[in-house]
Order: sequence, then C-alpha cells, then structure tokens
Amino acid sequence: MARDAIAKGATVVHLFPIYEEKIKEGQEVKQVRLVANGRVQANFPNIYASTPSKEELYILLHVCCCA
Repeated sequence: MARDAIAKGATVVHLFPIYEEKIKEGQEVKQVRLVANGRVQANFPNIYASTPSKEELYILLHVCCCA
C-alpha cells in the first residue's frame, strides 16, 4: 500500500505498529510488525498559525469551564 502511494507521489509515510499474540507449539509468541500508510502532503504557501501563550490558554480554559 505504501509503495503504491510513494509511486503515485506520496511525500509522507506513517508507520504504525501492529501487535500480535499467537500460540505456537504450546507457547505464547508476541510479534510486532510495522505497517506503512502513504499520504500525499500538499504544500501551501505562507500559512502561519501562532501558538497561544500560557496566559491565553488559561483564559480559554476558564471561559470553557464557566460556559
């Protein structure tokens, strides 16, 4: 799936673990495998989102709690 997405121009590939537990020959076996999911990331020019200050966050939280 990720190879196809990369071949089609994906610029971002997310890897996430898949955990499996199996019983093999009477013993528990734990396995982890990585699965990739490719996505195309669009680059937009001149986009800026500011990070709020701690005081602004506190004010927003107070407003949410009072509503």
